[in-house]
Amino acid sequence: MILVPKGRVYNYFKFFLKKKNIIISEIKRQLIYTTNSFFKIIKVKSEDIYYLIKNKHANIGIIGSDVFYNNGIFRDKKISFLKMNFFKCRISLIRNKYINKKRNYLFLSTKYDNIAKKISKHNKIIKINGSNEICIKLKVSDYILDIVSTGETIKKNNLFEIYKIYDVYPILFYLREHKNVVNPIIEILK
Repeated sequence: MILVPKGRVYNYFKFFLKKKNIIISEIKRQLIYTTNSFFKIIKVKSEDIYYLIKNKHANIGIIGSDVFYNNGIFRDKKISFLKMNFFKCRISLIRNKYINKKRNYLFLSTKYDNIAKKISKHNKIIKINGSNEICIKLKVSDYILDIVSTGETIKKNNLFEIYKIYDVYPILFYLREHKNVVNPIIEILK
């Protein structure tokens, strides 16, 4: 079984599989999807995938490198992982045109609090799960650290991408002890 996050990663993964002639049988509200291959797929929240893999409820997890590194999964010595190439976006620092210079420090809102702590030692970090663009508009924060794919959302909201922090790509990971079980699936996905 492969755990894949709902949303962007799942949509790109589905397209990636289709190019390999693997079709997912999707029925609305179904929890476990079958394929025309020998594995099944489950869509879950990206934050839950590590727990489910670590506790042996599934064999393979696929998540974005943003979640993988922000949540410290890469430190787990029991996990093996490899970079996949079926999509790429980026985490960037984004701001409004105007910054409140009356404050002693700036506010940065993001769901990537651990990444933010590494790049921004002098700002106040506000942990928020989504709706980052609105934080600038409501003057909750001066900056946001967020995922950027095409840049359309930030352009439509008159925001500016200051600089890219790093590229985000999918990561496939599994427990090392399951290597023999997952190898046939990995061979198909390469």
